[in-house]
Amino acid sequence: MKIGDIDVPCVSAFDAADAIRKTETIAPLGTDLHVIAEFDPEPVPVEISGVLFQEYGGNKTADEYAEDLAALASRKSVWNYVHDVQGQYGFIAADECNVDPHETTKARRDFNVSGIFLPLAKYQGKIEANPVIRSNSFGVLLEACTAWVQIPRLSSYTTPGATRTLASEYGSLTQASDDVQFLPGGEMDGIGEVRVFDGTKRIFSAAHLVSGVLTFSNGLYKVAIDKSTDQITISYWSGEAYTKIDDFTLGAFTSLYLKTCRPNLVEVVLSSSAEILMEAGRVPMIDTGTLTCSTLSPADQTTEMDNFLVLGEDLHVASDQALEITSGGISGNGKKWIFQATEEVAQEAKNCLVNRQAKWHVVRRW
Repeated sequence: MKIGDIDVPCVSAFDAADAIRKTETIAPLGTDLHVIAEFDPEPVPVEISGVLFQEYGGNKTADEYAEDLAALASRKSVWNYVHDVQGQYGFIAADECNVDPHETTKARRDFNVSGIFLPLAKYQGKIEANPVIRSNSFGVLLEACTAWVQIPRLSSYTTPGATRTLASEYGSLTQASDDVQFLPGGEMDGIGEVRVFDGTKRIFSAAHLVSGVLTFSNGLYKVAIDKSTDQITISYWSGEAYTKIDDFTLGAFTSLYLKTCRPNLVEVVLSSSAEILMEAGRVPMIDTGTLTCSTLSPADQTTEMDNFLVLGEDLHVASDQALEITSGGISGNGKKWIFQATEEVAQEAKNCLVNRQAKWHVVRRW
């Protein structure tokens, strides 16, 4: 069973009440009459229980599944969607996730999840764009940018804005330039979210302690951080596979941690204080003073009117502050976005300056 994009190996019970509604009997003053006050049904409680265990041939222990399950309580309900589980479709607002700590083996753990169930018949997902322009030294205003919002793949949706379609690892992805209301068309996995891996293990919680190469991707771009080489590798989806842009050096760092790990946003902080951020449907952002190319040999150049420089054929680096390249070193005080584009490069560079601040949540359908 999947709750959002999180696998739950063995669910023995999924119980959601059909309806709960408050009623009150009111006796008007001075009469023997009784009036029944009936209110709209309330969201119903849900209980999910079962066993977490290491599947045969699987690479996750029960303890690691327990870490994944705990992420449910830190996520908004819009990402805890269940699709056709015992005939149920809807969102789970998890308020408690318990895993039995007393088992003597890492191969098995009993668990229980409780919360509120929001059926798809009455509720839908909503993405509020809330675009804000980053302070920049190029005089770029919000009106010159487009804050594209990633719509979950295969969803039915409505939006007052324009749309565009991009090829991705997940298939065709649709983005909108304004708020979106959507109904999921299946499991919320492989729909354009940011996926995170520690080595070969997929992870879902910011509480995870990273031990290997940390890799995250949104279907359009992939970033791999290797603390053993002090490098980050950035790649873009080229139609059939990810194509490496380059290995970049940010300076020495000995450790890293996940500041945020949600399906729409991942933030990673290095011990050198550099930060890397990836949102669903967007170019990854790198907040560091200097990036040094490994195999790319860009010409020495400095930003003037535009907020980007050329790294190679169809490869570019954008910034919110003055930027220069000298002997393969990309330097400047601002945030940096390394991206691939064959057309409308200046526009894509400006779009990087939008601090989208998109809000994902569940709302009533009427």
